[in-house]
Amino acid sequence: GKGYVVRLGDRASLFDPSLTQFLLKVARKLGEPFQQRLMDGGTCEATAFNVYGFQVAGISTPLFNYHNIPARGPSRPQPEAVAAKDVEGVVRLAGAIMKNHRASHARGLGKIAFADFLARLLKNQRAHERYFSGI
Repeated sequence: GKGYVVRLGDRASLFDPSLTQFLLKVARKLGEPFQQRLMDGGTCEATAFNVYGFQVAGISTPLFNYHNIPARGPSRPQPEAVAAKDVEGVVRLAGAIMKNHRASHARGLGKIAFADFLARLLKNQRAHERYFSGI
């Protein structure tokens, strides 16, 4: 209920500073509550892209009872839930980001073809398997 999250990184990596600043700028322009957080308890798919040289950033909706473990109250599993206003906010943020997509493309974001992506994955697969096995 405190607003959506512009994520700064996860346990394994920090996200791209320029892209994260772009998201924060768009979020501030919306003028509604949001949070900045480092997801320090796990690793997400953005780290895989980050390791391969892609610019990554993240947005999310805070989750109550993450993995069914309540932050307070009874220690038995509880249903996961989100605040509706946080979901509405992250939808507005996503819309605002898409409206600004031309500015992001002008800065060189989002121009890597899928074939190039696959070539990078295959070229560096062994090194990255070693990296991720240590996480």
